[in-house]
Amino acid sequence: GDAAPLPHIGGYGRKCEALVKKQQSGELEEDKIHTCTMFVSQNWLLTPGFTPQFAQQIQALDAAGDVRWMGLAEVIDLWQTEYDSEPNIVLHPTPQPRVYLPLILKSFVTPTPTPTPEPQVCDAITQVDNSLYYEGSDDECWHKEDLPSPQPWFEETVPPDVGSTTTPLYFGISLHVEPKPEYMDDVIYQQDRERLRGLAEIVAEHGGVLTIQTQTPFNDKAQQLDDTIFADLAAQGHEIALHFHEDAHITNADDQPVEVWVTTMEEEIDLIEELSGAEVRTWSGGNIYDHLYEAAEQVGLEINMNYKNPETQQSDERYTILTPWRPAGGTSVEERTTHDPDGAVIYIPSGVFPAHCDKLEGFPRPYCYEAFDYVTVALGNSLDAVTEGKVNAFYGTLDPSDFFGPGTDEEKLQVWDEWLTAVVDPLAADGRIQWAAMSDVADAFIAWEESCGE
Repeated sequence: GDAAPLPHIGGYGRKCEALVKKQQSGELEEDKIHTCTMFVSQNWLLTPGFTPQFAQQIQALDAAGDVRWMGLAEVIDLWQTEYDSEPNIVLHPTPQPRVYLPLILKSFVTPTPTPTPEPQVCDAITQVDNSLYYEGSDDECWHKEDLPSPQPWFEETVPPDVGSTTTPLYFGISLHVEPKPEYMDDVIYQQDRERLRGLAEIVAEHGGVLTIQTQTPFNDKAQQLDDTIFADLAAQGHEIALHFHEDAHITNADDQPVEVWVTTMEEEIDLIEELSGAEVRTWSGGNIYDHLYEAAEQVGLEINMNYKNPETQQSDERYTILTPWRPAGGTSVEERTTHDPDGAVIYIPSGVFPAHCDKLEGFPRPYCYEAFDYVTVALGNSLDAVTEGKVNAFYGTLDPSDFFGPGTDEEKLQVWDEWLTAVVDPLAADGRIQWAAMSDVADAFIAWEESCGE
């Protein structure tokens, strides 16, 4: 109609030969515009002999009728200027008029569109064969918590030829505050508070940072006393995170809906952020809860670590690697160790510890030279397994209550200081390791994801 916003150019069913025959037989109305379109599929161009056959078809139309070849825009312009935009949608027998054929050759006149590249999916996970580094014997684990060590100094060292100065191993120390009811006692609270503060000061002196994962009732006591311990540690550059022993906070936790977890985790996070003045991004806990990552995403947690089965106290070889990933889900170890580039959470593995051992990534107790040798071996193995061009991570874990056994807390902190001086400082100095909190590792991984390290 006259009010239509766009004109329509008839194609005559792409049967241009039939329209030309009508022209030849005088069936087309005089002084009216008649149009036909021709179409070529890109697939037809792949058919042998199509192009010369199509050229013959065009030549035959030219020879048979009074034909003008035009583009669609030219047809509209001609219709408006020479035919006064008068519609012609009904054919009548008339003397022979001129026929205008707008030829549509998409493959010839339209450049082949550039395919939209698929989003790059990074190969995040690099597996490590644990058997290359450990035989699976009990001697490779640590079962000497009640035995003082007569060893006078560290016996294990990191070989000089392992690791990379172009792809440093991110090195961290993770500290867990356990949900002990005894923390509401002033004496016990102050004892572990001072252990935490003392270790943080020593690590800071060596240029390092801790990832401190805490929870109630320790946090309740800190709030009750107006203790600024977490704000002070955050100001020093240490990361303050959540350690979530689900059964200490939720009855029958693994059977509860996500909403219960979200509410409880939010309460814990809110108190930590109030005490520290820092955002909580990292957590451990919930290692067999099917909907863990769904709950974590809802409360804004981004970084997960420290997997072990709470029932067996064992991990899995798929976790004893170096490269972070985004877990596909939480219903099984298989799903948790499968990378989903769209996952909301980043998991940071602890490194090449002996997968067959209980509490494999824990700093052994009591703190003595022989105990630290266990971690030095794992650190050396992890440096040997570094994947160039990827983010690689290593950390060991402790809790403030681990300061037991012969000797004073000061003597145990002295062993920590000596180990950092003898083993860690030289590796940091030559660039093979780089101190990091877990949020630092995650940020490096996010940056790596932009180009997959290329």
